[in-house]
Amino acid sequence: MDTAVKKERYHLLDSIRGLLLIMMIVYHTMFDVTVMGDGRFSVLNTAGYIFQQSIGWGFIFLSGMCRAIGKKHLSRGLIVLGAAAIVSFVTYTFTPGMGINFGVLALIGSSMLIMIPLEKIIKDKYAPVGLLISLILFILFRNVYLGNLGFEGLVFMDLPDFLYQNYLTAYLGFPPKGFVSGDYYPLIPWFFLYLCGYFFWKIFGNKEWLKNPLVIKVPVLSFLGRHSLIVYLLHQPICYAAVFLFCVIL
Repeated sequence: MDTAVKKERYHLLDSIRGLLLIMMIVYHTMFDVTVMGDGRFSVLNTAGYIFQQSIGWGFIFLSGMCRAIGKKHLSRGLIVLGAAAIVSFVTYTFTPGMGINFGVLALIGSSMLIMIPLEKIIKDKYAPVGLLISLILFILFRNVYLGNLGFEGLVFMDLPDFLYQNYLTAYLGFPPKGFVSGDYYPLIPWFFLYLCGYFFWKIFGNKEWLKNPLVIKVPVLSFLGRHSLIVYLLHQPICYAAVFLFCVIL
């Protein structure tokens, strides 16, 4: 008799990831229209910024939650980093002015690997403290890429120029002058948001009010969420080609 218990899949998390993917596809299509269109439409405004940020925040927080649930972290982290390298190569080859350095895939892959040793010293009973500290650090370092400690329009203090030197410091969150990336999510501050998701699950993951709805399955969204990496890799060239065809050739 097989006494093994099959681990229940939280389909709603897949569905949320699928919804975020659709939002990302919409945003990237709108962005391509902004770049290649005739100027009548632009996503580079406040509404577009809020929409774009909501997608990034959602992906990173959700990835942190899933890190607390999942397994095979080393292999998955390396796969995601490999995908990030492919994205960088392709974008630099075909859109040199908008090549991606340290995008969201690089952040998530790096975070997965960093958590392997870090998780060994993190105690679940301190998860509430961890969530609070991670949230404070995220707010404090949100604007570090701009040269200051601050959150969006708030500036707490300026940071010294010597921190912003090269691609290594850019990976950490301190880009040098002239650094350009079509998608930029460095370790600081975004690893702290990843930790927020991780600690959130450690605190509330066993609560029935959270677990019960998570078994709900939205078929199309759940399918997209389960295959999020391949969809992410394919959607941008397809969107770019489609917009190029309609805005430039036709």
